[in-house]
Amino acid sequence: RGRRSRRPERRQRRGNAGLDGTEIEQECVWCDEGNTGGGETRVIFFVNGIRVDSDSHCDNLQTIANKTGAVTIGVFNESEGTVKDVWQTAWDRFTVTVENALADFGVKKLTEIHENKAATTLMNLIIQRVRAGKRVEIWAHSQGGAVTSLALHRALRVLTEEGLFPVYEDGEEIHDAITVRTFGSASPRWPFGAFPDGPTYEHFIHLRDAPEFYASSEDE
Repeated sequence: RGRRSRRPERRQRRGNAGLDGTEIEQECVWCDEGNTGGGETRVIFFVNGIRVDSDSHCDNLQTIANKTGAVTIGVFNESEGTVKDVWQTAWDRFTVTVENALADFGVKKLTEIHENKAATTLMNLIIQRVRAGKRVEIWAHSQGGAVTSLALHRALRVLTEEGLFPVYEDGEEIHDAITVRTFGSASPRWPFGAFPDGPTYEHFIHLRDAPEFYASSEDE
């Protein structure tokens, strides 16, 4: 049987610092993971695509939980309609490119360029789990790919600066410390941002899907 999906409890905690030294507010940091067989419970964070309401998002979470048996936690990117969703996707993609360029010149205070609450939440979750020695598994659909790309770039800059990424265990690099599965991702094409090196990726595409034809990273 699949686990019931759970919405994360919203808490405000402080104490984790970003690259610029300021504390990161953690908006979505807790879930009742449980523990089976003495090992780490599988937790999947799912980021939704364009034009998805909260009810549909929860239905998707339950489906993933039923199919995988994992604890599923939604990172909900609220829809504001097709035009605004597409505009937000464009900004997420553009921000990845600009922030990467600025980081190459040593500019570290980057998150003020463009704010996406879903990307910030996912960034914090990635940072917290890696710091806690837990694996990160993300599933993202359509627009969620762009959100995930932005969150990963920002999170890995923090974790790399702290010496926590790549993740090593007994001197060996753990390649599945962060895994990402995308479905019709709308992240920017290589080399203009796309997904950062390090995590393990698996991309699923439909060649006639609009995000794949116009915008995706799946030609990497």
